[in-house]
Amino acid sequence: MNKFPVRKIQKTVFMLSIIFALIACRFPDAVKTIVESAVEDCSIVSRDVYEISATQLGQTPETPKYPESAVYEVCFIDMEVSSVRMIDGNNTEDDELTESEETNSIPAGSYVGTIIDTEWKQRDWFGSPPEVLGTVAENEVIIFITEDGTVTGSLKYIVNGTILMSDTSHGITCTVLNDRSYDGEASGKLLENKGKIIFEGEWHEVTSYSEECNIEEHESATLQDIEIHVQVEIKNGTMYGTSVPSEGSRFHELSIILQSD
Repeated sequence: MNKFPVRKIQKTVFMLSIIFALIACRFPDAVKTIVESAVEDCSIVSRDVYEISATQLGQTPETPKYPESAVYEVCFIDMEVSSVRMIDGNNTEDDELTESEETNSIPAGSYVGTIIDTEWKQRDWFGSPPEVLGTVAENEVIIFITEDGTVTGSLKYIVNGTILMSDTSHGITCTVLNDRSYDGEASGKLLENKGKIIFEGEWHEVTSYSEECNIEEHESATLQDIEIHVQVEIKNGTMYGTSVPSEGSRFHELSIILQSD
């Protein structure tokens, strides 16, 4: 009699019994996981509840980097804590900084105004006040600011007819007249609404003497390259500027006010 089919069947039954045993061992865990997932109830809670719940589970509560916007979650099964979770928040300081940067963004555009106070009219080259102030023939400051803060523009100022001296001590009147002008180009860079503007240009001064002064040369002229540094700040569409000392350049005292054009 051929016994091969019986042995084959016995071997197949034996293998199936092993497979069923393995499945039976893992089945309760799988069922438990499915049941727990089905009945777990999760809620957003306060930091205090999160810490208490984590302690109940034997866990150390996490510390958020940004506590003001952190979120805490606790899950329950049959009214008992099953798990906890912390979701860190965002950096609110960065948000505030972004809003501040938007508020203080570079006020690009064109600005037009004048020099409102300067020694060029009030004093001579050596700082002495003239006997008679001259007449301002031209006074214009134009500034252009791009989106990245780059500054260009110009400054023009002319004063004519300044009487530096009128000497009558010898029975004659010796009069010294003075005309002066400055023509400069602007450059610089603003950061937000502040910065330094540098004017580079020519200072032209002509001094003339009346015949009574008994001076051989009745007229002398001075032409000099001058660099003027002006610290500016823009508020509500108005640019305010005051000259500041700079190394290697003679200090020229002046103030400017410009309005957004």
